[in-house]
Amino acid sequence: MVSQDSLRTVTILPWPALSPDLSPIEHIWDPLGWRVGHTMSLNELEASEQQILNEMSQDIIQNLYASMPDIIASCICTRGGSTGY
Repeated sequence: MVSQDSLRTVTILPWPALSPDLSPIEHIWDPLGWRVGHTMSLNELEASEQQILNEMSQDIIQNLYASMPDIIASCICTRGGSTGY
């Protein structure tokens, strides 16, 4: 249980509840998490992630970065609301 005193020492960022995720790297990490699943050891995890990244098309990564201006413009137009991305 967290005491009220300890809550007063936590700095809360002024982050809106509907803040969009503007990080294209999330679209890279999500498939890694899905495909790796439950790995038994750190070595297996590293090997799985490396294999997945090696198999990932550079076109996917380039398209994610190329889409950023549109994503940001959409975010600005909706004033930080839902963008559909």
